[in-house]
Amino acid sequence: MTRTRTLRLVSSQSEAGPLAPPKSRFRLFISDRASPMPAIRVYDSSRQGVLLRWQGEVASHLLKAGNLPLRYLTNGSHDCDKGLLRRLTIAAAALQMKSERQDAPEGGGRPHRDIPPLHHCVATLLFDHPDHHFAGEEVVCLMALRYPCIAPRHVTRVLGDLVDWNVIQRIAVDAETEFYDLDTRPHLHVYDARARELRDAEVSGVLRLV
Repeated sequence: MTRTRTLRLVSSQSEAGPLAPPKSRFRLFISDRASPMPAIRVYDSSRQGVLLRWQGEVASHLLKAGNLPLRYLTNGSHDCDKGLLRRLTIAAAALQMKSERQDAPEGGGRPHRDIPPLHHCVATLLFDHPDHHFAGEEVVCLMALRYPCIAPRHVTRVLGDLVDWNVIQRIAVDAETEFYDLDTRPHLHVYDARARELRDAEVSGVLRLV
């Protein structure tokens, strides 16, 4: 008498339900929320490092000013999409600008509570493309296409302000070529002179010069 065995194929996902959606590229880390020195960090999984960091008074203002959803106002890590990343960065820039204006001598101008509209437009353009290093002339050209009435010198001035407020980093390749990076940490870049493109160097491996 020959016995037969019945084999049943069972999927490893049968009990777990549908696959979980992929995690956001950016993660928001909040620590010491209720202390005098809270800290907010934005981790970029693509670049494998902290992209932005605020602490102390700036972090405290960001946590109290309604820039974050209520469910985020706890210590720990949270998903962070590009829209939230942009709002936090622009809000932090506005706080920095307000602080500088308040510290300026009397008669230096009326303090503003929010970042000026043109600064907001330029920052939005940059944060809508987090993987791209814009050349200064690219930003001027794109802004001219969107807002023909804006003079190039005003866009250049705004880029300088955003650098001063630590919203972006200026990277000078030579006397005539400069780029802007959302990652303000010191890190290595690769410049392709033929294509006139700047990109982040790989965090591991070998950089071969030819």
